[in-house]
Amino acid sequence: MDVAHRFRDEHEHQGDKEDREPVATLQEVGKGEGHAGGAGHVQQLQRADLLPVNQDRLVEALALADAVLDRVAAKYEEDLAPAIPRVWKSETEDLRTDLRGWLQHAARNDDDWKPVEFEKEFGKEQPVALVEGVNLRGRIDLIEKHESRNAFRVTDHKTGKRPDTIPRWVGGGRSLQPLLYGLVAEQLLGSPVEAGRLLYATQRGGYTPVEIKVDDRARQFLHKLLSDIDASIAGSAGLAAGRAGIQRCKRAVSAASGNSALQAGH
Repeated sequence: MDVAHRFRDEHEHQGDKEDREPVATLQEVGKGEGHAGGAGHVQQLQRADLLPVNQDRLVEALALADAVLDRVAAKYEEDLAPAIPRVWKSETEDLRTDLRGWLQHAARNDDDWKPVEFEKEFGKEQPVALVEGVNLRGRIDLIEKHESRNAFRVTDHKTGKRPDTIPRWVGGGRSLQPLLYGLVAEQLLGSPVEAGRLLYATQRGGYTPVEIKVDDRARQFLHKLLSDIDASIAGSAGLAAGRAGIQRCKRAVSAASGNSALQAGH
């Protein structure tokens, strides 16, 4: 299957539209710099030699997060001149709570993983071709390396609600990023990727990590899923079945990433 697809680099919930954040909030306009897990915060922590965040570094990391958020909020407040300052300040404090909760979660649970790549773009000139039969382009929020073993993991940050059912591999086609991004990262790094994660790094998401192991069984499952989609697209059961397969492919990949550009065919 030849699927050239650019996953959304926006960090939003993949469920019903009513679950998504309003566009005009600070979380939306400043998410690249200000949101929990955002590249701006992680890069500032790296420059301050505060990665990985652990209990010893937590106080400094929290103070730095507050300073970064204050700068980002002030910048966008000046640029946008929000109509209701009280709402803007409430948004800022909600985001501050998210940031502090994310750092506390990282200090307790992720202090043996060190971030090495932020907002890693891939396939810009040429899609990355996986042996599983799919070509991809997109952006990986975070790549981390384990402190004591030669293993990596990838993370896609989410600001929405965590799923009611935690996926084992792809969540019925709704959670393709962990496996696909993990396989892409293996090619980019030339090293094994241990897991891919969706991290719901907010109060709303309960700071919940959804981790999918990139192991042989997961690879086999993904290969079968993509082969089944490919067979549908090939139209082996006739034109009508082929059209239905294309729609299933579009829905499966689109559901994992938001409704972004998709091309499918042979």
